[in-house]
Amino acid sequence: MSVMSLRLKACAYLLVLATNAAIANGDPVFDALRLRLECQDDEVTFGEPAWFFMSMYNSSNNTISINPGVIYNAILLCSLDAVEYSPCVYERMFSDFLDHLDMYPGRVVWKGEVRLYLKGTPRTDLKRQDGYVNDLVFPGPGTYYVKAVSGDAENLHSNAIRLTVALLPESERPVMEIWSRPEVARFMNGQTITSKEGVEPLERLLEQYPDSLYADHARYALGYYWSSQHFRDSSGTRTDRTADPPMLRKAYKLVSGVTDRIPILKLRALYRQLEIVGGNLFMHDHVDVKSLAAEVQSRMSLADRIGLGEKMREWLQRLLAREEPTETLGAAPR
Repeated sequence: MSVMSLRLKACAYLLVLATNAAIANGDPVFDALRLRLECQDDEVTFGEPAWFFMSMYNSSNNTISINPGVIYNAILLCSLDAVEYSPCVYERMFSDFLDHLDMYPGRVVWKGEVRLYLKGTPRTDLKRQDGYVNDLVFPGPGTYYVKAVSGDAENLHSNAIRLTVALLPESERPVMEIWSRPEVARFMNGQTITSKEGVEPLERLLEQYPDSLYADHARYALGYYWSSQHFRDSSGTRTDRTADPPMLRKAYKLVSGVTDRIPILKLRALYRQLEIVGGNLFMHDHVDVKSLAAEVQSRMSLADRIGLGEKMREWLQRLLAREEPTETLGAAPR
C-alpha cells in the first residue's frame, strides 16, 4: 500500500472520529437527524406487549455521513405525565450498517419494530418471583408516553407517543393467573430456550382459553420455541440432526393459528411459516402453498417497513420453486 493511500485512510479515519465526537457532543450540524417513533396500536390491554416502529431520518438539505457505532444503542423512555421520563428498555438501533451510514436529504432508515413488555433488555431475567407487575414497562392501566433517545448522541431523540393501557377485562382475569407467572414472563420476553418451564403453562392457556387476548402471543412464542427446538438437543445446544416432522408440524400449526388482531405479530408468524415450509420440503404436503404465498404477498409493505421484506421474498421464492434453503431455520431474526 502506498504512502498516499495510508495518508488518505488516516484522514478518513480521523474524519469519522471527528464526526462521531460532533454527534455525541450535540454539534448543531447533526441536529438535522431525527428519530421517529410510531405505534402499532394506540391502545393495548394490561399485560400485553406494545409494538412500536422506530426510524431515523435526515431533515436537512445536506448529506450526513456517520459511524453507526455512535447511534448503536437506543433507550426507550416512559412517562405518566409526558414531563418526567425514565428509562425502561434498551434496544440496538441501526446495527445493520457496520461501516458507515450516508444519510442523504430525506433518507429514512428503519430500525424495525420495538416490542415493549418487560423492563431492561430482551434477555433481562426477573429478579423477583412475585415481581411480574413491577417488571412490566406498563405496570397498570392508564395513559403512558413513550419516546426514544440515542444512548450515545444526546441530541438525537424522537417524538413522544401516547399509549393507553386498558383495564383487564373480567373475562381475562383467570387467564392472567397463568400469564403473570414469572416463568411465562421470561419465556414471552424472548428467553424461550433457557426458560422452558414456561411451555407447559402457555400450552395450558391455549387449551383452556383459546380465544383469550393473550392467546396469539402464546401461539407465536410456542411456535417459535418448537421450530427452534428442532435444531437443539435436550440441553438447548444446537445440533445438525435431521428433520423432526411431528415437532415441525406442531410448530407450524401454532404459528399458522395466529390471527390478524395484531398485524405485526401476524407478519412474524407468517415469516416463521415460510421458514418451516421452505426449509423442509416434506412440509409441502401439509400446507396450501398458494394460499400461504398470497397471504405473505399481501403484507409485504409492512415486511419492508420492519426489515423483513427481503428475507421473506427469498423464502417465498424458494418455497414456490421447491428449492432447498441455504440458511438454517434457527438463524431467523425474531
